[in-house]
Amino acid sequence: MHRTRAQFEGVLTVHSIGSALRVWREQSGLSQKDAAAHFGVPSRTYQDYERDLKSPGAGSITAFVRAGINANWLLTGEGPMLLADLAAPAPAAAPKPEPQRINVDALAHAYAVTLQTAPKGETLAQTARKAVAFYLYCFDQGLITEDGEGKGNLEGAA
Repeated sequence: MHRTRAQFEGVLTVHSIGSALRVWREQSGLSQKDAAAHFGVPSRTYQDYERDLKSPGAGSITAFVRAGINANWLLTGEGPMLLADLAAPAPAAAPKPEPQRINVDALAHAYAVTLQTAPKGETLAQTARKAVAFYLYCFDQGLITEDGEGKGNLEGAA
């Protein structure tokens, strides 16, 4: 049974820079001569790239990327073909405001209480994380202050 090229797409997964350049050029509607001029290389050199007879150097790879080709796709076949198709990174979450200074006495007390009430088998690291979380909760609620002076907002205390 004879298969057409379209029937093999998705079945044959051989990747090379040459095959990637050929796909890019065909989707861009360019001839080999036009692609060569676009990248600033001689036509014969570009043809050799597509035929995998010659590997492009750093200067050519840079030209491909500057033309909008995704270098990861070009070199590995992974990801989108074009840089423009890469997903924009998600905006970073706003950092949670941290106290400017730590009330060491309050943190030490939070750790001591957390350590005394820790369940059997809990590691010191787990207990320390709970103590810090408790300290930050108390700070956010206004129950303690940064400098340790004053009593904080005791109205919210149970």
